[in-house]
Amino acid sequence: MLPRLRASRRPAAGRREASPACRLLVLAALVVAGCRSAGPGPGPGGPAAPLAGPLRLLHPPAAAGLAQGLAAEWQARWPELEVVTQAADDPLAALAEGAGDLALTAAAPGSAPEPEAVVAAWVYPLVPGDYLAPESLTGVAGPPGEEPSGARPRENQAPGTLAPLSFRDLDWGRVLLPVAGVLPTPENIASGRYPGSRPFWLVPGPRSRGWSGPVALGELLAWTGEEERVLTRSGLADPGGRPSRPVTLAAVGDVMLARGVGRRIREEGPAYPVALVADRLAAADIALGNLESPIGVRGQPIPGKGIWFRADPAAVESLTRAGFDVLSVANNHTLDYGLENFAETLAHLEAAGIAAVGGGPDLAAARRPVIREVAGLRFAFLAYSQFADLFWSWDDPFRFAATEDRAGVAPLAEALLAEDIPRARAEADVVVVTVHWGEEYQNYPTPEQVRLARRMVDLGADLVLGHHPHAVQGFEIYRGGFIAYSMGNFIMDQEHHGPITRESMLLEFTWYPGGGRTVRVTPVWITGFRPAFLEGPEAAAALRKLAEISAAIR
Repeated sequence: MLPRLRASRRPAAGRREASPACRLLVLAALVVAGCRSAGPGPGPGGPAAPLAGPLRLLHPPAAAGLAQGLAAEWQARWPELEVVTQAADDPLAALAEGAGDLALTAAAPGSAPEPEAVVAAWVYPLVPGDYLAPESLTGVAGPPGEEPSGARPRENQAPGTLAPLSFRDLDWGRVLLPVAGVLPTPENIASGRYPGSRPFWLVPGPRSRGWSGPVALGELLAWTGEEERVLTRSGLADPGGRPSRPVTLAAVGDVMLARGVGRRIREEGPAYPVALVADRLAAADIALGNLESPIGVRGQPIPGKGIWFRADPAAVESLTRAGFDVLSVANNHTLDYGLENFAETLAHLEAAGIAAVGGGPDLAAARRPVIREVAGLRFAFLAYSQFADLFWSWDDPFRFAATEDRAGVAPLAEALLAEDIPRARAEADVVVVTVHWGEEYQNYPTPEQVRLARRMVDLGADLVLGHHPHAVQGFEIYRGGFIAYSMGNFIMDQEHHGPITRESMLLEFTWYPGGGRTVRVTPVWITGFRPAFLEGPEAAAALRKLAEISAAIR
């Protein structure tokens, strides 16, 4: 099948000009034709003669996916052509020694990188998910549209379409696609394995006729599925922005390590709750969650509450195995066993190297942001609880809210937000506000949640991440900020409540050197009180539900 190509710039008046992609395809045809000739080509040099053996394409080991994608496309265009890809530590040196006919290289002599990278992306109003194929979005965004006519998407570009975007232009709602079978993970981008992450050139060998000098892969059409077309241009340029490499924040909802989960930890060991998800969480530069249960052995249940959580100290190992770096303690269970156990919880987290946010020995400490810096990108984390001022006994009206001289959690108060978020904004490049709020067992946020979330973005928050409803709620992209109203349970023993409490998610936010940012949504299902990633039709169904919920937010 011949890929369709488009012009990348307008030709001069009265003249048609081929795009770089068209020239690339023509040059590929010429080099293939040349490689089919052992002697001189037609003309004064004599007639063409068939070349014995296949076309040998040399490539760096890290670019195997790109080389295989090229080979597949050429063989689809010329069925009689046999292409063999071969890894070489130095493709140019191997080409000079006659080990191949064509070299794919990231360091062609005399070549200059393109000014900025352009990668394939879904344009979508919210978040379609985990590198989905188009058929997975049926009924959500519709089938992919025609190839875009402009180099950059319009603000109102239809959802579900493909568009070429530079890394610096990536933003929430635009999902990177795999190219030549390689996923655009931060690791693949940093290593250059992802074809869109660094400049590549095709360099002809002695037998390649009709091609003069190295040619940059200007616009490469690669196949990531049976019929999916991905438009990309290779070459990642670092304009000197922050961070110095891709940085990822992984975020999840409620983590409860007591009650039924605690029994499983005693029976199976502390690795049990996180065994199916720990690798992904630990791979992130920062992993964030809401610690729904205090930890320790001290204290007494506060009167009248009815539901009390307290996890055994052994459960701390579950948190460290998952690589949690920051945990919110601003919720309606963190002081279930009073102030003594709250202090014990904070001490256990500190000893494990996990920062607690949203709680402390007084209100000033509870409001203080946790600051983390990764590869030059500075994060500020804040956390608040809607339920900090509740109490459960008139005889002992114990509230969770911190005061000027008493420990507790930061209350969700608009006056505090108006002071804390701008102050954190002045300290950091990225401000993350995590909030315990909303109505239990509901998939839709309340109007007050929507109003407050938008207010936080207006004040300077980049991310607003919610939890508490024991149910997933929708996403919203508001004035450049990403809002997840509820990420749902993550580690929880509420399976008897039905599917709503078993649906969960992992959000992975990535910031790129050029200033772009993306979010990857992976659906999660809780089984046996622990989270597991969904795949295939089950993942597609979960993402469709999230898209439908999100579309209803007003």
